[in-house]
Amino acid sequence: MVLLFGIFCITSNFGTAQDAATTSEAVSGVPEMEIVRTPVVPPPARVYPSLRIEESGEAGYSDLRSKYSVPPYSLGFRGRGIHAPRFGRGRARSLERAFSDATDYNSTKNSLLNINVTESIENIDTADLRGNIRDKNKFSARGGIEFDLDRGHFRANSLDADRDAGLLKIDGDVEITNSESRLTADSFFLQRSPMQEITEEDRIRYRLVPHGHDPYEVSKLGDGVLEAYNLDYMELKRAFNADYIRYDSMSHAGVLTGVKGYSDPFYFGADQVRIIGPSTFDVDNIWLTTCDLDDPHYRIRFSQARVEEGRMVVGKETKLQIGKKKRTFFYIPQISGLSITGEDRLRLEIETGQQSEHGYYLNIAQWYTVTPNVDLAYRLYPSANEGLGFGLDGEYDFRQNPASRLFGSKGEFETLYTTKERGYTQWYHRQELSQDLTLLTQWEQWYDRDFVKDFYNDEYEDRSGPRTFTNLTYLKDGYIATGTASKSTHDFVSETEKLPEATFHLLERQLGEGLYLSLDSVAGYYNHSGTDVQAQRYSQVARLSYDFNVMRGMNILPFVEGSTTHYSETLTSDDAESRVSGLAGVTTQFRFQRGYAGRGKFDGFKHIIVPSVTYFHENSSSIDADDVPRFDSIDIRPSRERIESKIDNLILGRNSENGQVWRVSKLTLYQGNDISNETGEATDYEVDMEIRPRPWWGIRTFAEQHRVDEAIGVSGHDFDRVLSYIFYDDNNFENSFNARLGYALTDAGDITVNREILYGIGYKLSKKWSFSADHTYDLDDSEIRRQSYQINRRLHKWSMGLRIRDRPRGTDVNVVMSLIGFSGTRVSF
Repeated sequence: MVLLFGIFCITSNFGTAQDAATTSEAVSGVPEMEIVRTPVVPPPARVYPSLRIEESGEAGYSDLRSKYSVPPYSLGFRGRGIHAPRFGRGRARSLERAFSDATDYNSTKNSLLNINVTESIENIDTADLRGNIRDKNKFSARGGIEFDLDRGHFRANSLDADRDAGLLKIDGDVEITNSESRLTADSFFLQRSPMQEITEEDRIRYRLVPHGHDPYEVSKLGDGVLEAYNLDYMELKRAFNADYIRYDSMSHAGVLTGVKGYSDPFYFGADQVRIIGPSTFDVDNIWLTTCDLDDPHYRIRFSQARVEEGRMVVGKETKLQIGKKKRTFFYIPQISGLSITGEDRLRLEIETGQQSEHGYYLNIAQWYTVTPNVDLAYRLYPSANEGLGFGLDGEYDFRQNPASRLFGSKGEFETLYTTKERGYTQWYHRQELSQDLTLLTQWEQWYDRDFVKDFYNDEYEDRSGPRTFTNLTYLKDGYIATGTASKSTHDFVSETEKLPEATFHLLERQLGEGLYLSLDSVAGYYNHSGTDVQAQRYSQVARLSYDFNVMRGMNILPFVEGSTTHYSETLTSDDAESRVSGLAGVTTQFRFQRGYAGRGKFDGFKHIIVPSVTYFHENSSSIDADDVPRFDSIDIRPSRERIESKIDNLILGRNSENGQVWRVSKLTLYQGNDISNETGEATDYEVDMEIRPRPWWGIRTFAEQHRVDEAIGVSGHDFDRVLSYIFYDDNNFENSFNARLGYALTDAGDITVNREILYGIGYKLSKKWSFSADHTYDLDDSEIRRQSYQINRRLHKWSMGLRIRDRPRGTDVNVVMSLIGFSGTRVSF
């Protein structure tokens, strides 16, 4: 694939040469666990605490828990597991990035592929010169010759040059060199016609250009013809040779035979390449590898391939060759949709192995590019316990196609159905109707509650149940208006249906100096599928606050809030009732900071302290709390009086060696107490502490306790959670060691949800071996509840890993192969 795009780059460089822009990848820091808590202002309804759901390392909230999941959710190492260190240093690159970087021949400014034959020939040394050497425009030389032309030094047996016609013909032991590249050939012919000179009056007057720069002197070269025999071209990390090459840039047509080359890190070859148009060509017997041996350990072969506009639209007889002989380890009659340019991924997915839920399995998907905006794939998923699975996947993106009726839309869908009558269908759609109006649609249909987690456990182990909704959002600078309709389509999920719901949010607006107003209105018809409670509801909330800066580092924020909610019926009556509530309170916040001189490897510290105290009183009337339907958090507004306090301590340090600044330590304390509450007085405490002497290692501790004296309508209202661990991860540095050691506890009332020790280590044993081990030990059952082991072996230019994972539902075995240093090349078994 690199060969196909590389050939196009070589043969298309006869036009204007432009310096390619370089990009740098931002190196991310060590991943950390972020504990998210609801803000102090406006006051959270902590009587009915929303337990955090850990999904792929991010935190979310769920006010009404589905019976699909078991509350409360335990803390753990989700998204922060131990890994066996990869081989190769630096951040891994994707194949897409490798294609664009390795085949960008314009990135070398002085490349010999950009010879300007209309320049004057200098420093001629020859035995037999024919013609007028003084004008240096048209002459011939025989018997061995050396000369300089356009930053290149030339050697050959004979030369015919015509500067006016842009013609250069060199024969016999041709060698062309400069500081960055070298070209050799038996014969080399190049003709490029000068472009017509732009007259002074036709030139655009640029208002800002660098001193001494003429934008019309970048290149004066037009289209031309290149022909060479036994061409061999080399430059840093790139090489290319061909038995014969001829290319006409005017007609975009040409042919290459006996092609071989190297473009870091890929080696490639082909019998013949036929160029038939811009970025379009056919290739016979192409192969690709990353092994630098004369007889590579492996090659990927195509008998024929067609590339159109930088994309392989079809590849026939794909084979994997291992060793010198053409032994075939897998065979695909035809594939399509492989992207050589752009950012599309490799459009072939293969996964095989053994899972405890459905035994041995093979998951393969072949993608096809139907149009430039639509990709489709068929999926086969045979397994030992579930029979044969078949599915259809698709992706579409019309955001950059204004000619289409689907302009502004993007989405994807996934389907799978097995002979055991299990399966799922998922569709996600986004439609940008205008600059301010967006439509979102999600449809998830699972045929049973465990299908997705059985078949895609690694991706969906911690996700909640399926959801189906349509949302229309209108966003302006000062307000947001939305319309939402959602329907429960599963009997194993308990959720609130919106049939439909409309909202209007007036964003915080400044009425005067320090005075702010915000409004929220919500109206809709709701049905809670689990309890079959339904009603129409109209709710309006208005908030007014005044931010008063008393002195530097001290602010006082008094606020008032009024709300009214109307129900078409309540839990105890079919008659319409309304609830009116008012809230008033004040928040006082301080900010102190001070700098300190550095010590050790730090040349400076900054200590920041932000304490705050909030007091508020809320009074509700008209409806008792026991009679209010509970569809979401809007319905939870009991009469209460509460005080909350929070203090943040941060210490920032600056490294004396490289100037890097990071958070050396953090300590956050939170306390919330109900002085009175009609549904039960709540008391909440939270502690979040972190010490990080270096960016790649430190200690993190988080603990919280929630108590409610007489809570109603909510299970699991009393709970405690603790997570504390020591971490080390030098992935962005030496990438030789990472480790975790921690303790996790979750108690819900009298039930211990989890009490575990979590520990793991990953270590690079040598230049060829690395391993990792990760355990979760259950202290209550005195056994290892979850364990995984992985060992990696570096082979020539690629690595292989074996992972064994044991969990309560069974044991999984996986084999992983990948090209060293490339994240997009992993194939799992």
